[in-house]
Amino acid sequence: MDALRDRRGAELARLRQANADLEDARRAALNLMEDAVESRRQVEDLNEALRQSEERLRRLNDALEERIRERTSELAGAITSLQVEVRERRAAENEIKALFTRLVSAQEDERRRIARDVHDQLGQQMTAIRINLEALQQRTDIDAPCADSVERTMWLAEELDRSIDFLTWELRPAALDHLGFPAALTRLVDGWSQRFHVRADCDTVGIDGVRLRSDVEANLYRLAQEALHNVYKHACATHVSVLLERRDHRIVLVVEDNGRGFAIDEVSPEAATSLGLVSMRERAALVGGDLTIESTPEFGTTITVRVPIADADSGSHGLCDEAAHPHRR
Repeated sequence: MDALRDRRGAELARLRQANADLEDARRAALNLMEDAVESRRQVEDLNEALRQSEERLRRLNDALEERIRERTSELAGAITSLQVEVRERRAAENEIKALFTRLVSAQEDERRRIARDVHDQLGQQMTAIRINLEALQQRTDIDAPCADSVERTMWLAEELDRSIDFLTWELRPAALDHLGFPAALTRLVDGWSQRFHVRADCDTVGIDGVRLRSDVEANLYRLAQEALHNVYKHACATHVSVLLERRDHRIVLVVEDNGRGFAIDEVSPEAATSLGLVSMRERAALVGGDLTIESTPEFGTTITVRVPIADADSGSHGLCDEAAHPHRR
């Protein structure tokens, strides 16, 4: 009887140790979240710099319009002044674009770093915890209360492991760096469909094996991610179709849903911001592309992004793959 009691005490001690390890993993996750908060503060500083540049551009535009009105009768003498203003305006626009590029680049670098740290640190710790819990479970089969406690702890560990995997997938998918945008897009759509239980399919046409510039791939991926997020959050759709193809001299990304849609003309600036439409257009423009939205109430929404091949290609002369046959998942 004493031996059984000692054995049970030892098993409970191991269980407490496993719970302590799990708590350590939680603390590590909190530390990573604090790092993310610090990174967000840095991004906010960049946003403030962007806002100041936009304000300066607005003042320059106002000044330019005022001087044109005042000097219409002296057009010949105003040419030099106007040329100066145009140069300043272009410089301000270039500065805004450079700041936005830095902002996006900083976000992607930080996402990549955090995803790597989460995977390397928490992933290894969670694997060790689950191995220990499985070993402990095998040794507590004869003790029902202890076995139940171990089972609950294992469930919590598995749930945390899944949450960590989803977090790293959201932050920076490894497929985007290793396999390229077409493969990463397919995995994004499949994973999104499984997680949110919305039927979705992804087609790639004439672009299999093609690698785009890293900034183009990253921005197209985030555009698709934001479009899918809007579908889940606002559209109430039951089916989503995603298409990535080469059309003449453009790379085209289309995200179409059968949700409730909306009247585009009635969308306020505040609503456009909350839907992420402004940032989506900025991302498309950042890689030399454009974004169009077609939507009708009760008939779904279609978002189309077009990027010129010259701006998207990772090589110097056209696409690096001339595949002509579609690949359907």
